Amino acid sequence: MNLLKKVQTPAGTAAVGMLDVTILVRLFIPVLIWLSQGLVGLTNGILRDKRVFHINDQKWMSKYNDQGLDLCTSGFIPIY
Repeated sequence: MNLLKKVQTPAGTAAVGMLDVTILVRLFIPVLIWLSQGLVGLTNGILRDKRVFHINDQKWMSKYNDQGLDLCTSGFIPIY
């Protein structure tokens, strides 16, 4: 149920009231997913660039991915 009302103000039209929770979920969950994907890309770029981050172990990326997968599947970090 949408409980917003349009109100005319000196600056223009404004929406006043409350939004239904389902509307908020539909709006913000995709934004959170998009932001988390951007963060994943940024951290992967930093970790893969030898000028920024360096570990001598050849298997560090697979270990890093395994640790992240383990944290997500253990319920320690929520996946949406």
